[in-house]
Amino acid sequence: MIRATLTVMVLAENGFLLILGLTLGGVSALFAVAPHVLSSPESVPYLSLSLILLLVLVVGMLASSAAVSAALRIPLLPALKAE
Repeated sequence: MIRATLTVMVLAENGFLLILGLTLGGVSALFAVAPHVLSSPESVPYLSLSLILLLVLVVGMLASSAAVSAALRIPLLPALKAE
């Protein structure tokens, strides 16, 4: 139960940070390319950009899941006491 709670907490935090980072990066990128988008909005590849952002989110969550899984394989209490 504790391991499941820790897994959910860590994945939720990492997911939040990933989404926040992607959102802030996306907004910054939109400001950077705003003159081009305003002059010719049809030339922006919205679908591929969205797919890339989605892929970054998926890979980030998979990496977080792998890290949590690896970290929870070690005995939890002795590892915390060693700290």
